[in-house]
Amino acid sequence: MIKDYYQRELKKIKQLSKEFSLNNPTLAPLLREQNNDPDVERLLEGVAYLTSQIQLKMDRQLPDLIDELTELFFPQYLRPIPGSAILQFIPKKKLADRLLIKQNTEIASIPIDGTSCVFRTANDIIVEPVTINTIRYTETPQGNASIDIVCDLCGISLDNWSSNSLKFFINQPFNQACDTYYLLLHHLKEIVVSAESSPPLTLPPNMLQPCGFKDTDTLYPAKHTSNPAYQLIQEYLNQPKKFLFLELTGLKQWIHRSNTQQFTISLIINQVPSWFSDIQAQDFVLHAVPILNIFKHDAEPIYLNHKKFEYPIIPSGNNPNITIYEIKKITGYRQYAKQQIDYVHALDFDKHRKKNQYYTLHSRPSAVKDNKEWMLGFIYDFNDEIPSDETISVDLLCSNGNLASLLDIGDISRITDSSPENVTFSNITVPTSYIEPAFDDNRIWHFQSLLSLNFLKLMNKDNLIKIITLFLHEQGENRRINVSRLQGIVSIKPQSTRRLYRRSMIVGTKISMVCDPEYYGSPGDMYLFGCILNEFFAINAPFNTFTHFEMINVKTKEIWEWTPRLSNPDNI
Repeated sequence: MIKDYYQRELKKIKQLSKEFSLNNPTLAPLLREQNNDPDVERLLEGVAYLTSQIQLKMDRQLPDLIDELTELFFPQYLRPIPGSAILQFIPKKKLADRLLIKQNTEIASIPIDGTSCVFRTANDIIVEPVTINTIRYTETPQGNASIDIVCDLCGISLDNWSSNSLKFFINQPFNQACDTYYLLLHHLKEIVVSAESSPPLTLPPNMLQPCGFKDTDTLYPAKHTSNPAYQLIQEYLNQPKKFLFLELTGLKQWIHRSNTQQFTISLIINQVPSWFSDIQAQDFVLHAVPILNIFKHDAEPIYLNHKKFEYPIIPSGNNPNITIYEIKKITGYRQYAKQQIDYVHALDFDKHRKKNQYYTLHSRPSAVKDNKEWMLGFIYDFNDEIPSDETISVDLLCSNGNLASLLDIGDISRITDSSPENVTFSNITVPTSYIEPAFDDNRIWHFQSLLSLNFLKLMNKDNLIKIITLFLHEQGENRRINVSRLQGIVSIKPQSTRRLYRRSMIVGTKISMVCDPEYYGSPGDMYLFGCILNEFFAINAPFNTFTHFEMINVKTKEIWEWTPRLSNPDNI
C-alpha cells in the first residue's frame, strides 16, 4: 500500500513544481522536470516517501469517510458559505396585477474584474402592484405610538385589488431593526387599514407574523437529509437579516373599498419602551427577498479510463472567480456502446442501482490556491466486467467566491435570461463574505458531536454553546458578535410539564434561559436570538411533545415568553 502512496506523492510533487514554476518564472530553471542532479532527485523522493507515510496515516484515521458521512447527514457543515444579500423588487407603473417571481430566479451584478456575479432568489416572492409612498411615526404623551405606512397602487384601483397579504422587510441597521422587530411582535395593539371614502378595517395583532422559519424559507439549498435545526442556526449566524421579515395577512376582510389608489396601514403600539428609537421613511420595504450567490455551471469534461484513483473536478471556463459549492449530477457517456449512465453517490444506498454506477467525492485544501479542491472517484467491481472508457459530465452549483463581497448596495441590478419583467430591482444590503469550511484534525469529533446530539443534551448550557460554535467560522465577519451572544447565556433550566391538547394530555418541556443583555447589541438583538433558539429547541424536541421557551433578563428580571410549540403537530 505504501508504494501506491509513494508514487502518488512523488507525482504530485512534480506536478506542483510545474504549477509553481508557471507562477514564479524566475525560479523555473530550478524546478524543471528533467533534472540531471541525482541529489535533487533523491531529495524529492525522500520528501515523497515521508509525505506518503503521513497521508497513509491520515487515511487510516478515516477523514475521507467521515467527510462523506458528514456530507450525507449534515451537508451544510462542510459546504462553503456563499455571499448573500437582501434584494428589493419595485413594480413599474404598468404592473396592474400581482407578479409571482419564482425561487432561483437569477439576478446579475455589475462586472468586477471582468466578472458579473450571479445571485439567485432564495424563495418565491409575490410582487403586488403596491409601493410605499411614505412612513410616519408618531408618539403620544401616554407612551402609545402609531406607525402609518402610506401605500400607493400602480395601475389598479383599491376596489379592484384583491390580495390578502403584504410582506415587509425592516430595512434599518441591524440592532435597530431588531428593536423594531421586537416592538411589533410584543407591543402591537391592533392594525388599522384605511383609505379615503372607505370604512377602516381593524385587524388583531396576530395578523402580523414573523417570516423566515418555514421549510420553504431556507436561504441555503437544503438536501432531504439536512437537519433543519442546523440549517436554521447556520443561516442565523451568517445572514441574520433574513429573519427581519414580517407578513401582514387578513386584507381580504376589507370588503368595502373605494375607487382610490392610496391606502394607509396603521400599526398601533400600546407601549413604547424607553430605549426604542425613531422610525424613518425608508425603514420598511415591500417586495424584498434574500438572494444567494450561487448558479448552475458545468465542470470540464473528464476522460475516465479507470487508470487513476481519483479525478479533479474543475469548473469550465478557467475563471478564477468561480468556485464549486455543490456537485449536483454526474453522468457518464460510453460512446461506443451509445450508453448514458447516471451515477449516484456511494452512500445513497439505492438498492435499485446496478453495479458500477456509484461515485465518491472528497474535498481537501488546495495546495496551490486558498480554496478547496474536489476529487471524484468511482467504485467498480472489476470481477464482474471490465468497464469501458467514458466521458464524464459534471453539473455543478458554483459561486463567485470572495468576489461577491466586493459589491456595494445597488450593485446587483443587472438582468439575466430569467429576470422578471415589469419590475426593477437592486440589493438594499451589502453582500456577506464568502466563507470556506475549515479543514482540521478535529472533524471526526465534530461529526461525533453532531451525530450524538439529543434533546436532553441541548438542555445543558455548555453543550448548547459547543454545538452552535461548530457552525462558527474563524473568518466569518459576524464571529465576534455571535460569540458574544453565546457568552450572554447565563443558564438553562429545563422543567417537565404537561398540557391539554385536543382532549389529551401531552408531555412537554418548559425551557427557562437566563441571558445577560450586556452581551447583545440591543434588546431586540437578544429577542431575535431567543426567537431562533425557540425554533431550534422545537425542531429538536422528541415526537409528540411540546416546548415552552422563555428568556429571562438577568439585569431587569423581565421575562419574554414564546407560544408553546408542538414538535410535530401533524402527527399528534
